Parts: sequence; structure tokens; C-alpha cells
Amino acid sequence: MALGVLASCPIPIIQVMPVETKMASVGDPKAEKPAIIAWAAERYPDIEWKRYHENVMYRGKRTRSAGDLHEDNEHAADATAACHAGIKTDQFKQLMALWKAVGFAGS
Repeated sequence: MALGVLASCPIPIIQVMPVETKMASVGDPKAEKPAIIAWAAERYPDIEWKRYHENVMYRGKRTRSAGDLHEDNEHAADATAACHAGIKTDQFKQLMALWKAVGFAGS
């Protein structure tokens, strides 16, 4: 279903690789999910990011503290980072220049 929607979209889709997404967000090609989640939450502090409501214990040790960013934020953080990566591509810049030239994107 999602592929059908994307295929019918009149706006060009810009694909970015995972390494481009990591570099556009945290600047580290080997960044892992917690770093991208932290970057997204710092970049967009007004979004209500999911947080742990209580301490999480594993084998007697606290692995997460109440108030820490939740792992469930990974998809929203990845999408945010992918948008930032897409905006930095030459393809996006060319598309914006074309849209501005025809008066589509405003000035």
C-alpha cells in the first residue's frame, strides 16, 4: 500500500542512505539509535518525545532512568534525520531551484 502511494506521488522522492542520515544528524557515520534520538530531541525540544515514566532495572542494575528518552522514539527520530539528510542533497537543491524558477515554491 505505502509503495503504491509513493509511486503515485507527483513530487519526486529523494532517497538517502543510512550513512547520509547519520551524517546529517549526529555527524557520525557509525551513530546508533540512541544518539539519533538524542539529536532529534535536542533539535526539536517542543515535540513531546516519549520518555520513560519510571526507572528500568535489569539484573539489579538501572538501565534507564525516569525521564530518559524512550527507545520507541527511533522511528520518529530516523524520519527527522532522513528529512534533514534529504534537504542537504543536490537533488533537493535542484528541485527547489526549479520550483522557484516556475513560481511554485515562493521566493
